[in-house]
Amino acid sequence: MVALRRAGFRTLPFVLLNASSPAVFRRIGCCLPIDIGSLRYGCPDHSAECVPGCQQVSHNQLMWVGGVHPPEDLRGCLNQSKPWLCHPDNVWCRRGFNEIILDRSRRGAWPLHQMVIAVGIAKNASSQELRLAREVHSAVLSSQLRVPLLSYDRHAHADSFAVLDPPWNVRAQDQ
Repeated sequence: MVALRRAGFRTLPFVLLNASSPAVFRRIGCCLPIDIGSLRYGCPDHSAECVPGCQQVSHNQLMWVGGVHPPEDLRGCLNQSKPWLCHPDNVWCRRGFNEIILDRSRRGAWPLHQMVIAVGIAKNASSQELRLAREVHSAVLSSQLRVPLLSYDRHAHADSFAVLDPPWNVRAQDQ
């Protein structure tokens, strides 16, 4: 991800998780209502209980949104995210994104057909970023998971998602 950012990518593809799936909740380590760059926060004590990115960090940006939220407070975490407060011309805005940390150390299968409902990309994505999103979507489709590619408008209060490519639309160049 860092290499993509350095290569000029402002926005990256993402997946939408099925919030009603127990398989999703078994994997959630924590939720952060803003982007704090959780990749920077590891587990300094290497304890078995620590989930990288989920330990309470003394990050001033988190104090006003209630800190790191446990999996059982996912709704509270997401309610703290307010992407529409970001100015449209602002290339990066912490309030424009949340972070849901999935814990890969938890045992068991990853039933993606129960967990993932769509691949998405920001509405204002560049042609290069949209091309990457379509490549990710194509890879998902090749795994027999049929989900749409959506465009996300963080400034819309309603109808913030629009279908770019339906799950059955595999372009000839992707086959």
